[in-house]
Amino acid sequence: MLTVIVQVEGAPVAVRQARAAKQGDELSNRQRATIRRDLRARQRTVAADVVDLGGEVLTKVQDAYNGVAVQIKARNVPRLAALPSVKSVRDVQLFRPTNADSVPFLGTPGVWENFGLTGENIKVGIIDTGIDYTHANFGGPGTEEAFADNDGTVIEPGTFPTDKVVGGFDFVGDDYDASSENPDINTAQPDPDPLDCNGHGSHVAGTAGGPGVLADGHLRRAVRLDHPRQHLFASDRASRPRLTCSRCACSAAAARRQPRSSSRRWTSPSSTTSTWST
Repeated sequence: MLTVIVQVEGAPVAVRQARAAKQGDELSNRQRATIRRDLRARQRTVAADVVDLGGEVLTKVQDAYNGVAVQIKARNVPRLAALPSVKSVRDVQLFRPTNADSVPFLGTPGVWENFGLTGENIKVGIIDTGIDYTHANFGGPGTEEAFADNDGTVIEPGTFPTDKVVGGFDFVGDDYDASSENPDINTAQPDPDPLDCNGHGSHVAGTAGGPGVLADGHLRRAVRLDHPRQHLFASDRASRPRLTCSRCACSAAAARRQPRSSSRRWTSPSSTTSTWST
């Protein structure tokens, strides 16, 4: 089965708004709602055809893009693309953010080097999917076993807090998904352990205050900048994305296995070479 995004005929809300803005106008909330309703009607026709072709509809979007994400057998993609209301069919590509690229892209090294702003003595609250405090980047042992053996609903003695992540709480629970129709899943089940259940929160925390790790998982010390006395607070308040694996350990454990080069010419107090999937 392939995961593809089907572009449906008809301009999305953002394009209609841009056209109106060129004319010195702005769409009202009612007008935008009408556009969405019309687009959804077109998408329902395509969705029915997808099911007839043996595929499954994953989600539909109308604002930035008029499309339907589907899973379908590769041999049926040409038939899908030939449907009257279909404008194009494209593969859904998986992107993995890596701080080794995103930090210099943002121009952060220039701020460290030119202004001496390293985040020293700053406390940062990460309201996201939690933080993998077992990772070496956040004061943990940095082994897959440390993460796999950690019960994400309770605080085991000696595991949390760490020197880096000094506090945190899980406000929704490990299995929370606001989009689910199952009340056992769409109802928050708070627990005291803010261990990351997705990987996104750890990626954000690494950008904000991680000293960085090498490809072998060992903590990297900055060459030109001292490691800042910066503390992180973890808050898990995000629902689990619908299309992600339901196992908390998947993204974080896989991230540790991603080989990253340690030969870059810059080093930083808040960069990490670990790849975190979102």
